[in-house]
Amino acid sequence: MKQVMLIMGLGLVLVSCASIQPEECKTADWEQLGYADAMAGRDSLLASYGQDCGKVGITPNKGLYLRGYDRGEKAFCTYDNGKAVGRRGPFLGKLCDKPSLAEPFNKGYREGLIFYDQQQRIRRQSDEIYKNLKEQERKNQESGKQAASDAEKARLAAEARLKLGIKAGDMNSRITEALKTQTQN
Repeated sequence: MKQVMLIMGLGLVLVSCASIQPEECKTADWEQLGYADAMAGRDSLLASYGQDCGKVGITPNKGLYLRGYDRGEKAFCTYDNGKAVGRRGPFLGKLCDKPSLAEPFNKGYREGLIFYDQQQRIRRQSDEIYKNLKEQERKNQESGKQAASDAEKARLAAEARLKLGIKAGDMNSRITEALKTQTQN
């Protein structure tokens, strides 16, 4: 999986935008460009490259591009990568729509999204706890009560972190159990 992520990162660096500069068309490695596009989770950009390169009278090598794209698509549309993509949040790409590629990618993606959703829930709860602590502190100051000592603030913050950690552990246990159940079905 680390290799897939490294290759995806490299693909993003190599091709960070959806077009090609006309002067790059002369020296483009069409197979690598197709591979990088697929590994970045993008739909084929061959038509766009054709327009850009047409400005300087060059036609992209369709066969090489598609060979690279097909190789990248197979490397991208795996269970492990689907899970990694899902953990980063919603993915709107249509890359893995071939039946042979869709099933493993989508299964991993759904599992990754469960993790992502739980992490977002934990983040929202953490933000809510922090907001409530700040609001309570503000109310105490407005009502003229003496602000809590630094030690009391630290105790309250530690207590909030502990509660959040317990919730996070519980959610991670639920995620693990849900994934086991899904795998068994």
